[in-house]
Amino acid sequence: MTVVGIWLASASSRRRELLVGCLSGCDLWFATSALLAQEQSPPTGLDVREMVDYIAAQKASSARLEAEMGRFNELTWKWLGTSPSPADQPASADQVIIVVADTLVADPDEPLVALGQPEDELAAAAMLLRLSGRRHAVWSATRLIHPEAKVTTHCQQAVVEFVEMGESELSELLVSKSWLGKAGAYDLAGPAGKFAKLVNGDELSVLGFAPSAIEELLHRINARS
Repeated sequence: MTVVGIWLASASSRRRELLVGCLSGCDLWFATSALLAQEQSPPTGLDVREMVDYIAAQKASSARLEAEMGRFNELTWKWLGTSPSPADQPASADQVIIVVADTLVADPDEPLVALGQPEDELAAAAMLLRLSGRRHAVWSATRLIHPEAKVTTHCQQAVVEFVEMGESELSELLVSKSWLGKAGAYDLAGPAGKFAKLVNGDELSVLGFAPSAIEELLHRINARS
């Protein structure tokens, strides 16, 4: 069946902004909402790539279950197309592609350790100090759940480098609150962009999606009959 909707199962405003930008002008319904299920921590012994892929897999499983339970009827749908919107919004899994994603920052001192989202300003400061003057890897995993129940998996890496930050630079980032909800306590597309640069890979991997997943999603939409 022709896809008529995209559900981004995420609470991330950055991911919503990115995906809406990519889908702008497509004749599609779009909804974004966090999953109801609580995120599970990955088991021990995994490297950062395996961790982020595990979390994305858990999110995909939760999203499929919520879809089967009728979650689409509870979402707020927005028409992204330039043509008049149809009267009927998506109401079943055979009309929607679900997008889930996760991003983790690798500790530059311990490549097998992930820097997650800081719980408070003190934790954010500690993370930023670890990244200061260093290069680190960022992994984003994205899974697409298709109407025919097929799931496609994407996981890609980028490398980011921070300048050596002094007290004033660190204070600027902390006061901006841009660390809230961000893996590694920074947002490359926000204030941290003054002090960090992409060294290798695609910026999209740092901001929240595996680039190949977005390419697949757009190809699927453009190939609709």
